Amino acid sequence: MRRLNKPTTCSSGVVHETAFHLGQIFKTSSEAKDYIKMHSIRTTRNIYFAKNDKKRIREKCRGVVPEMIGGPWTKSRIKCKDKTVSSQKLTCPWVVLIFRSDEESDWMVKTLVHEHRCVQSRFIKACTSKFLATTILQQVEGNPTIPVKALRVELQKIYEVGMSIMKVFRAKQLAQKHVYGDYEKQYSLLRDYVLELQQCNPGTTVKIDVYSKPNADLETRMFKRIYVCLVTLKLGFKAGLRDFLGFDGAFMKGPYPGQVLTVVGLDSNNGIYPLAYAIVESENKSSWSWFLECLGEDLELSTNSNFTFIYDRQKFNLLMILVHDICVGRPKKKRKRAQTEEPNNEGKSLTRKFLTVTCSKCKNKGHNSRSCKGQGGQNEVRNVVAGGRKLSKAKKQGDGKKEKPKMKEKTKLKDKSKMKEKV
Repeated sequence: MRRLNKPTTCSSGVVHETAFHLGQIFKTSSEAKDYIKMHSIRTTRNIYFAKNDKKRIREKCRGVVPEMIGGPWTKSRIKCKDKTVSSQKLTCPWVVLIFRSDEESDWMVKTLVHEHRCVQSRFIKACTSKFLATTILQQVEGNPTIPVKALRVELQKIYEVGMSIMKVFRAKQLAQKHVYGDYEKQYSLLRDYVLELQQCNPGTTVKIDVYSKPNADLETRMFKRIYVCLVTLKLGFKAGLRDFLGFDGAFMKGPYPGQVLTVVGLDSNNGIYPLAYAIVESENKSSWSWFLECLGEDLELSTNSNFTFIYDRQKFNLLMILVHDICVGRPKKKRKRAQTEEPNNEGKSLTRKFLTVTCSKCKNKGHNSRSCKGQGGQNEVRNVVAGGRKLSKAKKQGDGKKEKPKMKEKTKLKDKSKMKEKV
């Protein structure tokens, strides 16, 4: 069979090797199609599949070869009103036919016209985002944060074809998905991950919260939150770590954004001790309260726990208030003792409930010396109001003397008598 894979030299002296030759064999049809697309990008020509079935693959060039009839263009002919020039569009003669006799045999090039007469194009349909993703796969794996503009400049230098910034962006996304996996598929395998985690670490606490939907017949639910606390970290914290807990949150980047809430402690060497984490929809009061509720159940925390908390001014309750039966409001003055409770007589001073106080001055009961109004014994002085004047009456036996009026009253009477004499 005649082979047409001999290299050719163009007018500029560049050696070009032929991409196809008669008798060329391909294992599968997909291999042949990929080879044709690569040839289309390297030659910067648009090639389409004229026939594509189980036994035949025929490709043709879509380029056009314009041939002028009537001589070259001149200024006088352009200004002429009469249309003396006619143009005819001729298609490119390039064609390749790949054929196989039966389903078990290989694909082989049967017909070939390897000469392109059309003009090269800068916009090639075969240069898709999937094709570019295979090219930049190693670069994205080595440097995941490489800018899209840098990838675009490098790809344009390699293939010398035009490509939009969005096409390169989609190519980078496909490459990242191939390197790191599909995010959507990873979320669908979340329950399998939880079962495997609890099987390898018995005692690990994992809680998943989902969005409730009215239709309960659905097999899946929309993911909302997840809380994970490994059993080894939990037991290590309870064993002898310090009563210190630090809370913080971080953003998640990707097609499904969210936030990661973490809690850490301090070990005996003042080192950070990771304790638990949660993936939530956002950092708000509801998500923080749910995270702290799960953490409190694992560590057996309460409002009376002697812990120090460090957090970044988030509006949430550190620990839930315990339920009690005491009514809210003003407390009672005296507490009622139980029947089996012993009286509090351990101190030096006794209560005044069942005792009577005796005054040390007047020896009377019911008051003390501080509130006593007498002079001791039975000589208690009392003020008696009689006749509009205050008089002091002694309680001594046989003492019936009256007190003399005050000097101010005498002066008032003398002043009145003088006034009468003057009148």
